[in-house]
Amino acid sequence: MSESTHKELLEKIRYNKSTGMFYSKKTGLRIGHYDKQNEKRAIMIGNKKYQEARLAVFYVTGKWPKGFVKHKTKCKTVTKFNDLVFKLDEEQKSCDIVQAIEQNESFFSKFLRWLNG
Repeated sequence: MSESTHKELLEKIRYNKSTGMFYSKKTGLRIGHYDKQNEKRAIMIGNKKYQEARLAVFYVTGKWPKGFVKHKTKCKTVTKFNDLVFKLDEEQKSCDIVQAIEQNESFFSKFLRWLNG
């Protein structure tokens, strides 16, 4: 799916907000894997890889989050909806870059990810 539509996602996948787990509606099995490169869980849909946290926001809200999706518990593999912190509007997007700098994270790598959405 190219930039998944919300309807397509709801037809193929089920997301449990309280556990943070995604399931295939076709098989009923949990889907996703640990992505070592980003140290987060990800799901392949078609030939595109989506971070589970971003997909969870899209699944629940119907909108792709702007900028980063952060985890309240700092555990990047837990995608319980109440554990996710995200922005849906453009104005707050720059806030994420400031927070990344304050957390001594690489500004350049965060900025590049921010640009790519």
